[in-house]
Amino acid sequence: MKYLDAFNRMFYSIDPGQFKRCFMDWVLDLVGLTSGEGAVDGKTLRGAKTNGEKSPVNMVNAWQVQIGF
Repeated sequence: MKYLDAFNRMFYSIDPGQFKRCFMDWVLDLVGLTSGEGAVDGKTLRGAKTNGEKSPVNMVNAWQVQIGF
């Protein structure tokens, strides 16, 4: 599964602080587009492991109803 190695290298090369800043800028840009209802859903994946130890992986999905994403 060579593609998994490529994804791992790509994600490990991302600077977490820079990603956070870019993501927050993007979200703040979206806030001004509309107001209204939104939907938020969160999940914790079962069985996720890091170096053989359990490590919960949390995912959050948000959907803005009026702009459709």
